Amino acid sequence: MIDCEAEVFSAVATALRAKFPQINLSNGERIPAIGNMPAAVGREMDNSTYIYTLSSSGQENHAVIMWQWDVYSSKVSGRKAECKSILAVIDEQMFGMGFARLGSAPLELPNEAPTVYRMVARYRAVVSKDKILYRR
Repeated sequence: MIDCEAEVFSAVATALRAKFPQINLSNGERIPAIGNMPAAVGREMDNSTYIYTLSSSGQENHAVIMWQWDVYSSKVSGRKAECKSILAVIDEQMFGMGFARLGSAPLELPNEAPTVYRMVARYRAVVSKDKILYRR
């Protein structure tokens, strides 16, 4: 399996901490507590073999990876704007690495306080065994 999860998370986390020093970041964990917001949770949601470049001996040369970023804000005023600002930084980093955004949208949190705003964005790229990312 071609694994670049740490590199992707680290690049985005570094950029987010530079712009939002108070942000709570997590790699694949559950919804953060309301007191720990703003927050961004990044997860590699899929890592599958790109079958068109498999070698005749079955060696994986590329993988299709999909990432999801969940962004949360509990500000009294401006929750939506804060989430969009955080997603703009994530977009810039993900695009810079070669990802394409599949979509983004606000999503409600089931069984959570209505004071929390959440936005979700998904990204996809093809990565080589040398960890070079391609937008496909």
